[in-house]
Amino acid sequence: MSARGKYATLVAVVGFAGVMGALPFVIAKRATPLVNKEGPLTGSQVQRGQFMNSGSKDVGPDPDWDRDTMTYNPQKRH
Repeated sequence: MSARGKYATLVAVVGFAGVMGALPFVIAKRATPLVNKEGPLTGSQVQRGQFMNSGSKDVGPDPDWDRDTMTYNPQKRH
């Protein structure tokens, strides 16, 4: 392989590595934030919430969750 071909290969590999390394940052910058979402939760998010702490031994069932109607009814606690 000639020196020119080796240089072209080196530039291509370094360029590809740079683009692939920057891609996660670009995607994260353009995506909507998942943690600070405004508005109500979707149905799948509500269902996943029941199982997020399923391994905890100190937490019981949520008293505000109505299993019959599958709705969340927050109550004021003192």
